[in-house]
Amino acid sequence: MPRTIFSTPLVYHLLRAFSVVYLKLAGWQVQGELPAVARKSVFIAAPHTSNWDLPYTLMVAFVLRLNIHWMGKASIFRFPFGALMRWLGGIAVDRARSNNLVAASALAISQAQGALQLIVPPEGT
Repeated sequence: MPRTIFSTPLVYHLLRAFSVVYLKLAGWQVQGELPAVARKSVFIAAPHTSNWDLPYTLMVAFVLRLNIHWMGKASIFRFPFGALMRWLGGIAVDRARSNNLVAASALAISQAQGALQLIVPPEGT
């Protein structure tokens, strides 16, 4: 998997601290952790109804120390934000084409080094 915000040490630690403080001030309580057997897993993120879902997902991932990648519609990966979206862990999905996404996702997860969580929002905005 390519380098993301979760594999950039200084940025990761700063954003994790920010996320802990922000979510606490916003009244969120993030509790628990993934079981050890869930080092590689797929999360279904439903319902996806707001553009605020991504920032909150990233903050919760920082708090729980997850290494997430998420799927998003291909149009948000175009210039000028494409590189940023990929650095945030995004994977572009062209919903108009059938390109065996399930098999490709399963292969990428199995070949990934270390822990990896794939976030799949079944609905979009």
